[in-house]
Amino acid sequence: MADLTLICQNCGNEFLWSEGEQEFYTQKGLSQPKFCPICRARKKAEERQWASYRKKS
Repeated sequence: MADLTLICQNCGNEFLWSEGEQEFYTQKGLSQPKFCPICRARKKAEERQWASYRKKS
């Protein structure tokens, strides 16, 4: 298994999906990522912010 270059479905940037990450995803039964690490982190931050907002309401 070799490193793969994927294209983020959100921003269109290329990102590297390493051999180690591929093995981890396979072990966990996950499909390959559709979003780059930056977009994934941004989405998680937005979800945390939304969850925090909902708790205050």
